[in-house]
Amino acid sequence: MCCDLKNTDISSNVVTKRIILSTAHKIFDPIGFTAPVTLFPKILLQETWELKLGWDSQVPEDLAQKFFKWREQLPLLSGVKIPRCLLAENFNHDNMTLHVFSDASKCAYGAVVYLRVVTDGCASIQLVQAKFHVAPVKPVTIPRLELIGCCIGARLAKSVKDSLNLMQIPTYYWTDSMTALSWIQRDEQW
Repeated sequence: MCCDLKNTDISSNVVTKRIILSTAHKIFDPIGFTAPVTLFPKILLQETWELKLGWDSQVPEDLAQKFFKWREQLPLLSGVKIPRCLLAENFNHDNMTLHVFSDASKCAYGAVVYLRVVTDGCASIQLVQAKFHVAPVKPVTIPRLELIGCCIGARLAKSVKDSLNLMQIPTYYWTDSMTALSWIQRDEQW
């Protein structure tokens, strides 16, 4: 699977909120492998909302320069290729595990699911799906965003397991948040 980027050029040097949104949504990515790239214009859009700019109002020069730099680097995304054959015809559930990573920052939060398959002593790791969101405009603590990221990870893992019929394989959840880990330990005691 790869990204075929077409028509990401804009006709004028004027950058508006509408142009940022339009350019960002020209990247079709159903599994989220471009999330690190597509998250940036969403953060820019959030900054334009905080400035209370209209859809066709020109954005400040610093935001326009960030947007142009991002757009110039978009063609590099065409070189990213991800193999999509997750399960071989003769796959064995005994040597498969799902690994779910979640994280958050003051700008964004999200999760990613990987499938790990061990065959003949060699491990193969494949990206299955990722999901990221921009943090809300209203200030939220990072521990709360970490918990929301963990929640997204759990939902994403359930969706992947249901879709691929992998309900019986072991699933490991990874986070660096002490807040999330303390909540998990508290829930296990119930």
